[in-house]
Amino acid sequence: MELSVLCLLTLALAFVPQLSATVGPSVPLVKDGVCPKPTLVMDPSVVRCLIECTSDWECPEDKKCCENACGHIGICVTPKKVFAVPKKGFCPTPEGFGICVEQCSTDHDCEKNLKCCSNNCGKTCVEPLMKEKRGRCPAPFTRLDCKRDDKCNNDYDCKDGLKCCFDGCEKICRKPLERKKGICPKPIPHFAECDATCDNHNKCEGDLLCCYSGCGMECLEPFMELRG
Repeated sequence: MELSVLCLLTLALAFVPQLSATVGPSVPLVKDGVCPKPTLVMDPSVVRCLIECTSDWECPEDKKCCENACGHIGICVTPKKVFAVPKKGFCPTPEGFGICVEQCSTDHDCEKNLKCCSNNCGKTCVEPLMKEKRGRCPAPFTRLDCKRDDKCNNDYDCKDGLKCCFDGCEKICRKPLERKKGICPKPIPHFAECDATCDNHNKCEGDLLCCYSGCGMECLEPFMELRG
């Protein structure tokens, strides 16, 4: 009797690893997308109150296991798409035409930090441009009688050192204002009226700054602060 029990126990223990091996690797429990709100129609001919699933992976293709109007989690339906937040960076301006294949639809279809960008024919996953160009945009003009027609979306739509700036009506490529070093010297009082020769630092040549001289705005040699 004891020998029979021992033999059965040995066979059972030998079968356990074979059983676990047939299960295979674990799969994700949840598919992409979110369940739609269940319909409020309670007509039995329309609403199925049967439990046909208990998890997403019991549903065919990309369907999810969702709640129906009967309150059961057990009906396979097509999920609503989730709109993902774009990844950091800018898409580079495409040159010519690339392959006419839609390899992605959003940034999150791409691996790691790659972005989904147009190549003038299709969409592909590419390395993004991360930083804005140096300099700052000039102050926009006051333009009320204009129709907006942006010529750029970001700095990298502009050639060379130009930046994509809002001019008061639309985004266009403009030469940026470079930040100059130093500060304006103290103005010296004048008793005569002077005409302004500048209105910002970039109107002055070289390292000169546009400063109030005591009677008007002029291009003057900057004062360099000495830090100890």
